[in-house]
Amino acid sequence: MLDSILSVIFFLFLCAGIVIGGGFFWRFYYLVKTHEDEIHFISAADGQRLALHRYTPSREAKGFPVVLCHGLGANRHSFDLEGAPSLARYLRDQGADVWVAELRGSGMSDKPGLFRSDVPCSWGFDDHLHKDVPAIMAAVLEKTGASKLHWVGHSMGGMLIRVAMSDNPELPLASAVTIGSPVDFSTMRNPRYDAVMRFKWLIRGCPVFPLALAAGFLAPAAHQVARVLIGAFYPPNIDPFVARRAMAIFAERVTPSSLWLDFARFIETGVFGPSRRSTYLDVRARSPVPLLVLAGSRDEMAPVSAVTSSDGPKHAERECKTLGKEYGTVEDYGHLDLVLGIRASEEVFPLVWNWILTHNGQ
Repeated sequence: MLDSILSVIFFLFLCAGIVIGGGFFWRFYYLVKTHEDEIHFISAADGQRLALHRYTPSREAKGFPVVLCHGLGANRHSFDLEGAPSLARYLRDQGADVWVAELRGSGMSDKPGLFRSDVPCSWGFDDHLHKDVPAIMAAVLEKTGASKLHWVGHSMGGMLIRVAMSDNPELPLASAVTIGSPVDFSTMRNPRYDAVMRFKWLIRGCPVFPLALAAGFLAPAAHQVARVLIGAFYPPNIDPFVARRAMAIFAERVTPSSLWLDFARFIETGVFGPSRRSTYLDVRARSPVPLLVLAGSRDEMAPVSAVTSSDGPKHAERECKTLGKEYGTVEDYGHLDLVLGIRASEEVFPLVWNWILTHNGQ
């Protein structure tokens, strides 16, 4: 009996080792550099070090600086992945002073190691919201001397700014753009998410969420399996090599279970808030910040209804656009291909830049 138990334990450890080792191998194999001109390190409210990657235009910058913020468990490669359209480089080429932010635990910001680290692996959505976002905004304004900035967020990066605007209508924002950022979780339940919910006990018992560790291991088959497993992108709209590279280096291997459990609560309860009953978004508030909301017609991680919901403060100017063939674009768009898709630089990025350009004088 004891031999059987030990054999099972050994087999489980062997499988875990293969997954983790494979993930790191493919991450190393596909790893590429980003094309920032400067890297700045700043401190969040609790002392955690955050990285800001600056893309400076070759000529005098047009208007206010632009902050790009990635999503859950992602990093700077969301906006600058070699071989894929790059929103950071696109905006820089248009004349914008671009700052790609990496939240705690991502990229070159402070993050815990896989086995031991001085950095605690225990942060959640509120830590990003109350500690990282204010520090990023303050640092960019200080370093540029600007009075306002534009914030462009993909997925969670857009969710964070929506909540920040709801909390404080006086934020120094010239405009905001959210890309595939859900704010209404009442219709987010689906068989894929329900399957993940069954393993909440495992997530609670582990300091890191195992899905992130498995992402790199599955990189070679990313184009075939990513949509099936997590709905990460719409395969016809992303180059297979870009899909593999994205799966290998786009997702951070070590992301705290506490952050994933926040999102599990949002989906399970249908409430986007700090608890099971309270919401982050104040529907009674008004925000002077112009808001552009972009959604993907084939986005299975953040469906159109969840992204374009009117929940939250009323904006002086608000526009929603869905990217998909039914809505006039050449391609349909999933979650990651809103920023990495084959035609993103032709169909998505110009919408972002035109919005920024329109509100550079406010």
